[in-house]
Amino acid sequence: MSANPYKIGEKVSGSTEVDKISTKIEGLFGKAEACLKWRENKYIGHVLSLNEILEQIMAQTKLGGIPLIRVHYETGLWGVIFEVGNYPDQGKQWIVHGITKGYA
Repeated sequence: MSANPYKIGEKVSGSTEVDKISTKIEGLFGKAEACLKWRENKYIGHVLSLNEILEQIMAQTKLGGIPLIRVHYETGLWGVIFEVGNYPDQGKQWIVHGITKGYA
């Protein structure tokens, strides 16, 4: 896929999967990212859905409520920043916070 399929502000399904190699996770939760348990996918390596990331971080941090999490996913030609927890009225809804032109 050469064009970025996402638009800023778009709601994204929590079942959207990202792979470990192309992903960076940010938030106010300390080192929880390092403790994530990634699933093996025989085609693209280790993967997690956005909701699996959220659930694992919530279980590890015990912050109460939904923490602010940003998932930066970069391919060679485009990238996207998924976000959850920045708007309390949206609950566990993932939103496209930003898009990039990738690193190629």
